[in-house]
Amino acid sequence: MPPAPSPDRALNAILPQISSAPYEAHQKARTFASRYVKATQYDVAIEVLFQSARELLKVGQTGSGVDLTGFLLDVYEAKPEGVTEESRGALSVMFSCVKPKLRVCRQINAVDCTHGLSWSMETYYYRKMRSVTMILQLFPSVSH
Repeated sequence: MPPAPSPDRALNAILPQISSAPYEAHQKARTFASRYVKATQYDVAIEVLFQSARELLKVGQTGSGVDLTGFLLDVYEAKPEGVTEESRGALSVMFSCVKPKLRVCRQINAVDCTHGLSWSMETYYYRKMRSVTMILQLFPSVSH
């Protein structure tokens, strides 16, 4: 029996490049995650995208980090499972990592926040969440 899929190989290739070659790290993360999604290894793809996006955002690579966060949301939508505390927590981490100091960052953050919340509202866990006030309570970093 083959070993369980693991994100280690991908992350070992991606994470060391984030500070020195962020574009290459971004592209590697997309490539690895796409392969995992095609193989329906959603959890591995999610871990690769989460860690890569978070680290890119930490070093100020907002465009790349937000792009991978959008891809992360697409994988959550493709995965046959509703919102969990873990997935909600991952999105909260991503939104809090985007520092909305610039207008562009606010727009990017708002677009992905809307995508993330529409995904979560389509599942069982957050169906009743409808108002902007509740959205801002869930993700207070978006209102800054």
